Amino acid sequence: MKIAVSAQGNQPTSALDPRLGRARFLLLYDTEAKTWLGVENAQNEHAAHGQGGGVKAAGKLRGLGADALISGHVCERAFAVLAAAGLKMYRAGSVPAEEAVALWQRGQLTELTPSNEG
Repeated sequence: MKIAVSAQGNQPTSALDPRLGRARFLLLYDTEAKTWLGVENAQNEHAAHGQGGGVKAAGKLRGLGADALISGHVCERAFAVLAAAGLKMYRAGSVPAEEAVALWQRGQLTELTPSNEG
């Protein structure tokens, strides 16, 4: 399974970025291989609110084969793209990416749904 985390840097120790669309990086953790991959999301970093950064990031996550996402917030349009692709989404606070994944593995993160994210 591949777990994506919106992050401020490209390392597992990087802080989670609460904004999927404007996160500097998307980190992908492979639970089977126990490896991390950092992917730049810089083209979206300075996107203005409502300019499609979240949808672009969602498309990138689909292309990377992510099964789930951990972030702080997912806009309505990106949420729809990810949900249609079958990705589960979870909310985490200001923690390093590796800690967010550990919390997910222990079942301690809230799954995002249309009712609690909108």
